[in-house]
Amino acid sequence: MLDKTALVTASSDVYSQHFALIAQRFHDPVKAYSIIEQVRGRVTRDLLMAGSVTSNEGKRSERAISQLRLKLMRAHSNNDVRSIRDQIFMLEQSRWATPEVSILKANSDKSIGLDRVQPSIGDSTVILEYVLADPRSFCLIITSSRSHIIPLPSKARIETLVGAYLKAIKAKQPARSQARQLYDALLRPIPEAVHKENLVVVRDG
Repeated sequence: MLDKTALVTASSDVYSQHFALIAQRFHDPVKAYSIIEQVRGRVTRDLLMAGSVTSNEGKRSERAISQLRLKLMRAHSNNDVRSIRDQIFMLEQSRWATPEVSILKANSDKSIGLDRVQPSIGDSTVILEYVLADPRSFCLIITSSRSHIIPLPSKARIETLVGAYLKAIKAKQPARSQARQLYDALLRPIPEAVHKENLVVVRDG
């Protein structure tokens, strides 16, 4: 799903449909985590690498690609996704011809697997990775001993609840009702959210 010329993000239909397929049909949290790690980890890696090349031309190319990948995360239409991917493709072709960048690109597609992440998680901690999509969103729950996927309300529903909560907060209203609805949508379906002391939340959207 992901190669060196195409960053699939939480905003794209391909990304969300791929994750939904793994979550609903195959119930495979290891593969689901791999999808998340490739997408979100790649963006972070590119931002860090953007300042690592030595030539000015290489630095400009890295920054341009990183900016396009961040822009791709905010894309809302298939046309926008295709257009941005085409721009990334053209820039990466020129970047790969730069020797110092090619060295940095070695092993760039390797990611840390769930089998390496879980042993580093304390018994009192849970990682909650959210993926917002329509008609269902998901949360990938990771603890030191277990990983599984919980279906959540749609992206549209969650965004509506978030908007209502933020509106009330900005108006300095109590927002108890809005907070409860948001909690019910994002945390109540997850047993670990109640039983674990430390919640590591990886947001989406």
